[in-house]
Amino acid sequence: MGRRGPLPDKARRALTGTGKPSTRSRKTITAPDAGAPPAPAWLSDQARAEWDSLVPVLLELGTLTAADGHALALLADALATYRFLSAELMRTGATVPTKDGVKANPAGALAGDAWRRACRMMLEFGLTPAARNRVAAPPESPEVDPLEQFIADAPSR
Repeated sequence: MGRRGPLPDKARRALTGTGKPSTRSRKTITAPDAGAPPAPAWLSDQARAEWDSLVPVLLELGTLTAADGHALALLADALATYRFLSAELMRTGATVPTKDGVKANPAGALAGDAWRRACRMMLEFGLTPAARNRVAAPPESPEVDPLEQFIADAPSR
């Protein structure tokens, strides 16, 4: 059975920190330029239509940068795949006949997978109401007041 009393110094520091600043250098990551990346050539026509409808919305939200091309392509492809498979399900029905009887249409499982992929990517871009509260657009660079800059740069006495 353990004894009661204050934590040893090593355990206390592990839980609360030492109060000293970190000696590890932190790299500053610069935000990529805002703007629409070029659409990849491999997108299907349906995925390209999704891309073209998403870009203006994401630019207005401020969550699209030039570095987001691959992620946006995955979202556009998932949405196009989901739309295709949903149409296929509507055309053929939820079940398909087989030699052993009736079974679930495989397009249903594939559509569900495409829906999950699209939902995950929509969260990344802030395209759902809940995600908009979590995803912040990169802050716009504030205008520097020349007088404030002059005062800040002036040597102190």
